[in-house]
Amino acid sequence: GDLGNLIPGMLVRLGEMVVVSVTEQNVPCVNLQVYHRLTVTKSYGRRGVLGTVLAGAGSILRPGMPTEIILF
Repeated sequence: GDLGNLIPGMLVRLGEMVVVSVTEQNVPCVNLQVYHRLTVTKSYGRRGVLGTVLAGAGSILRPGMPTEIILF
């Protein structure tokens, strides 16, 4: 999904146990250009976010687990 609308301070629940506090958007790095000259351009809108795990460290996350914003 698109993570571009998440802003610092938002809390996101991943699965049932993991809670992450968003700290900032992860801007595509120009170092990715070593793989292909268009990598950075094609990464916009498909990047992730940086965050701090507040709860559930060590939990196993799997594709398809529910994800929700729990605080803004």
